[in-house]
Amino acid sequence: MLVPGDRVAVDGFLATVRFVGEIPNWPNETAIGVEWDVPERGKNDGSLNGTRYFSTRHGAKSGSFVKLSKLQPTRSFMDAMAYQYASDESLASESVSLVDHFDLTIGTKKVESYGFEKLSRLQADFRNLETATLERLNVAVSSPIDSSLHNLQVLNLGFNLLDWHNLMQIVLQLPNLHTLKANGNRWTRYERCEPCLSVRTLHLSACDLGSCEYTSQLLSCFPRLQHLHVASNGLNRIQVCGLESLDLSDNSFSLLSDAPPAKRLNLSYNDLHIPPLTDVSLQMVEELDLCNAAVSEWSEIDNLAQLPNLTSLRILNTPLLNSIDYDSAISQLFARIPSLVKLDGTVYTAEHRDNFELYFISKVRSKEWSCPSPRWAALCAKHGLSPEKSAPAERFPTSTRVDVVYNDLRFSATLFSSATVGKLRGKISRKFGLSVLDFQLYTQLGQDTEHLANDQQPVAALALANPVQVKLQPWERGLRQQPYPRKSGVAD
Repeated sequence: MLVPGDRVAVDGFLATVRFVGEIPNWPNETAIGVEWDVPERGKNDGSLNGTRYFSTRHGAKSGSFVKLSKLQPTRSFMDAMAYQYASDESLASESVSLVDHFDLTIGTKKVESYGFEKLSRLQADFRNLETATLERLNVAVSSPIDSSLHNLQVLNLGFNLLDWHNLMQIVLQLPNLHTLKANGNRWTRYERCEPCLSVRTLHLSACDLGSCEYTSQLLSCFPRLQHLHVASNGLNRIQVCGLESLDLSDNSFSLLSDAPPAKRLNLSYNDLHIPPLTDVSLQMVEELDLCNAAVSEWSEIDNLAQLPNLTSLRILNTPLLNSIDYDSAISQLFARIPSLVKLDGTVYTAEHRDNFELYFISKVRSKEWSCPSPRWAALCAKHGLSPEKSAPAERFPTSTRVDVVYNDLRFSATLFSSATVGKLRGKISRKFGLSVLDFQLYTQLGQDTEHLANDQQPVAALALANPVQVKLQPWERGLRQQPYPRKSGVAD
């Protein structure tokens, strides 16, 4: 019998039971009050004709009443395995549950029910499995698991109907399981269970953990975790430590200092700022993703310099980077964060860093940019320059300004002397939202049109006038218009 807190599926949509009983609209029929995982599917807040039957937690219209007869049937774990992976179609579609049969070793009952040949074939199928995906199969209960599944290493149970007890009963019977994916499940109750020591990677994204009162207990069931994915959970705090990687994207963190430490930390799509960092545990961070965060001040980047091991940063689509030319932003980011090597997926060399830092110094001396005193002194000492901000420029890298025109759109970009045509192509791709394969680059040299086809060619080596007018043409259009000048006397 269903009780509040149970999980159900209706027409492929998952929901949590909030009420079981009768309502005046459906006399003599059991009504199930549910709160949908997708709130937009709901019609009410648990009230009907002025009478409240249950309360919703995620919006005034995230609930509905459904008839008991509308609920989709559920499966056991072994039923789902047979349905998904049995090579014999007749076995996979058996209407009788396999749960009872897998309670026993191969013996009379199994042979009578399925025949020795079918069961041997099923066990052979399972024995070869290292990865199993049972996503959206309405798995609701565990079952005794046959030893032929002991080779299973990766299990996807995403978007099913398992409570925590049944989930752990499955996991604890798979001794070699190292990766568990349980995204899209919800847990309204918790029972203490034996810890799982084999799982190293855990995916619990979109599980509403921010509203779950048992989140810390759930995570404590996996004491040897190295990689945790808990995106899209409405979290603003979580207690974990010592992880190799932690995905907290699309949550509700407001400060970097609220995040637990991990070598690879993903905080993209959080409305997050970077305060001065006093927690020494964050010094273990080596890779940090802040794409689409709320970072808006260069002082926040200066605070990142307090992370001595930070070598990789992603920071696209933040207010800070959207307010400045990307190449100028690169210079500031590398100059302000001395340990940085990889930015937005691109690895930069020591020569690149020197160019960025020298360009940064020139901008500070021209009073266009500012720099904290300790970092300024370190930069000048590194390059053998006077720390006087009014000192004349010395051996600073030159830059090229490129005007880019695409239909009626136009923007200007500043490129360093070491920048290539490929770098320019990447900037244009980001600016206009075009694939790098969707356009060609041309520049006008007097009466001639030159095709910029070599992505490895430095822009400075083109010896073009400054600024350079660059026009974009889609590949198909460019080919039809024959961008290369024809030589006279050459037949078609």
